[in-house]
Amino acid sequence: MNAINTLALVVSSAVLWMLFKFLHISYMTAFAIGAVAFVLATISLIFMEPAQTVKKSRRFVFRKEYGLYYWLSVLYGARKQIFITFGPWVLVDVFRQQVTTMIMLFFIVSIAGIFVKPWIGHMIDHLGEKIVLSGEAVACFFTCLGYAFADNLFDQQLALIVICACYVLDQTMNAVSMARATYMKKIALRPEDISPSLSLGTSIDHVVTMFLPILGGLVWYNGGPNGYKYVFIGGAVIALMNFISARFIRLDEQNSALKAVSGA
Repeated sequence: MNAINTLALVVSSAVLWMLFKFLHISYMTAFAIGAVAFVLATISLIFMEPAQTVKKSRRFVFRKEYGLYYWLSVLYGARKQIFITFGPWVLVDVFRQQVTTMIMLFFIVSIAGIFVKPWIGHMIDHLGEKIVLSGEAVACFFTCLGYAFADNLFDQQLALIVICACYVLDQTMNAVSMARATYMKKIALRPEDISPSLSLGTSIDHVVTMFLPILGGLVWYNGGPNGYKYVFIGGAVIALMNFISARFIRLDEQNSALKAVSGA
């Protein structure tokens, strides 16, 4: 399913780039195409046969044994929203890039995802969640510094290339979120805790993403010409906190403790 989704992103990005580049379509036309796609999706969903499932007694599960997973979800929500909201805005507002540049970056991210997503899954299987999540935090730290200081270290053209590289790196690293899910699965006291705990983690993530853009926007626009730099310096601090938190993952010890608690 991920492969089909990635293929759709590759094709749609390429088509949109050509429409904007050669036919010079308007934003209204682009969003009309999106509306048609949603209508087609709705029609497809109508024909889906709902599967018979066992009703869960609890929608969310909160246990102190899963505290590190919840905290990682908080940090992921903060990290994700900084890049989703403010990463593209640096390119548009600071570097004055057009829609064709953004679509081309989407295209590159989609192509990279074909190779990066299986590679990250392979790394989780062979190196474990601790190493993968720590590596993501390090990559995010330097990505934030790249966003913040590229125009101070390089000329305008090279700085733009660095910012684009930071954008692609961050978007492809989003696939590391699967490591948090597999970590939750491994520390679950019982199998029925997994789904509601993942749901709670997602809800925590969403709560953070609702409020962080407001704070980041205030910092950006009250910080003057360098306001966006302060946002990404804050992102680097969050990445550092993420790295430190990931180092507390002790799956062997946690599994032994959890089995003891479960048995009791």
